[in-house]
Amino acid sequence: ADACNDMDALTKHFEEESLADAEPIEKEADIVVVGAGGSGMFAAISASKSGKSVIVLEKMATVGGATAISGGTLVDTGSDFQKENNPSDSTEILKQDLLAAGHNYSDPEVLDLWMNNVGETFQYFIDKGIEFNGPRHLAEHTVDRAYNAVDGTPALISAIKGDFDNSGAELMLNTKADKLIQSEDGTVTGVMAYDTTNQQKYEIKADAVILATGGY
Repeated sequence: ADACNDMDALTKHFEEESLADAEPIEKEADIVVVGAGGSGMFAAISASKSGKSVIVLEKMATVGGATAISGGTLVDTGSDFQKENNPSDSTEILKQDLLAAGHNYSDPEVLDLWMNNVGETFQYFIDKGIEFNGPRHLAEHTVDRAYNAVDGTPALISAIKGDFDNSGAELMLNTKADKLIQSEDGTVTGVMAYDTTNQQKYEIKADAVILATGGY
């Protein structure tokens, strides 16, 4: 039995080695998104709506990423829900809170981008019928504006994935981005990736690459 197990392991080793040495399968898309967490799926949905062909790479066997294992706390300022239920708050108050929390080291452009879209993101989930507990207090905020989904992060992921599945984007699970493809002048022109289950390589050419891998 041990000899048989050893032979199976040896056979698998040579099969994987053969695949690793094989030429990569070539694919193309307008946009490649690396990471299928909340940010990656939202990026793919948005790009698909604008008429772009999209390939999403996810190294795990399922979508969700860090969003799926997070505490699921969302901050809401700027949504219709906030204006109706928490009218004393505003995006300007939120901005000042976060600048103070970061000792004014925060990148103002990045902060403005997040601040001016966080309400739209929260409203998206409200419109999907997600129920939230809150608002509650967070230490760095002067206004109670934090909410948690009653059914946790699985409810958030399920809502996003429904739109993602209907977006037309191609999802490649168990596929890890290995390195960025660059032209001589440094322009990113795609991604090298491989299937983590069998080591099959992929060379994916794209006009743009979105890295949505910034989880924990």
